[in-house]
Amino acid sequence: MRPRKFKSAIELDKKIEEYFNQLTRNVLARDKQGNIVTDADDNPVYEEIEKEAPTILSLCVYLTTQRETFNQYAKGTYDDKENNFSEIIALAKQRIESYAEQCLFDKTRKNPAGIIFNLKNNFDWKDKKEIETTTNNNVVMLTSKEDLISGIMKLTNKLNDSNVIDVEAKEVEEIKEYEDYEDLL
Repeated sequence: MRPRKFKSAIELDKKIEEYFNQLTRNVLARDKQGNIVTDADDNPVYEEIEKEAPTILSLCVYLTTQRETFNQYAKGTYDDKENNFSEIIALAKQRIESYAEQCLFDKTRKNPAGIIFNLKNNFDWKDKKEIETTTNNNVVMLTSKEDLISGIMKLTNKLNDSNVIDVEAKEVEEIKEYEDYEDLL
């Protein structure tokens, strides 16, 4: 194992906080005509604007850490009794994921494909489809094509005395789990 890049979890936490703080900057607020906005005491009003979006890789660059080393910290490789580096990394990743998720709802973004790609590849988001199989008025919820094939094979073996198997597949918006799944097969 390589030596620690960060001597303590507090040091890592401070660097990560610096990273998030440097992603924005304050500029003078302006109205639609371009005039500087002021408060009731005639002081200029500042607004915070985004310089760049937070990402895992840009965080690694800011920390001058290779992504693999970052992942080792995330896995807890460098954790000890006094330093829980993995928790700090998990919280930083959660902030980045939260930002990306919020971008999905930003109506000014025309194509969310890049955001979705990021969420799938960096945060284990998945497209999930369910396939519903019906036989003799029993419903079995299956979550993948492999489950469907396996389920059909089990149903076919169970119903080998019957000549009719009615199988209907459709997408279901949310995953439903049935405790009696095994009993149905």
